[in-house]
Amino acid sequence: MKEFFVLRKSLYERRKEHMLARLLKEYETLSNKVRFIQGVISGEIKVSRVKKRDLVNNLKKMGFKTQSQLNEILPEKKRPSVQAQPEDAVDEQQAEAIEEEEVVAAGEISVKEYDYLLTMQILSLTEERVIELEKQMRDKRAEYELL
Repeated sequence: MKEFFVLRKSLYERRKEHMLARLLKEYETLSNKVRFIQGVISGEIKVSRVKKRDLVNNLKKMGFKTQSQLNEILPEKKRPSVQAQPEDAVDEQQAEAIEEEEVVAAGEISVKEYDYLLTMQILSLTEERVIELEKQMRDKRAEYELL
């Protein structure tokens, strides 16, 4: 019985750590989205008629976290696919990934690192959306502190 308790306790602790990391990642993502929307609304961040590379560099200078930095908080686990992919499709995907990596020079950030911000719909760049995201942030913070 004591062995079972020790095992269950360690599993509960791992689960709690995972839940805290998930909440922190969600909180950081929401925080970045709120800052981004507020920057667009105030005109501090200009998204129209700007090259994507320049926009990404600007976001980096402003201290926005990249998708890689957010994933370090809680790495996403890839599940194995149920359907088998043809070998040609796998080779094409690998070739595309290699090409994308080659385009990014040393020390630069891939333009895809900020897609979680840059692919938001234009309608979501409103004051109402900021209020909604701030409420979600407060909820995540409260849930985090509860754990």
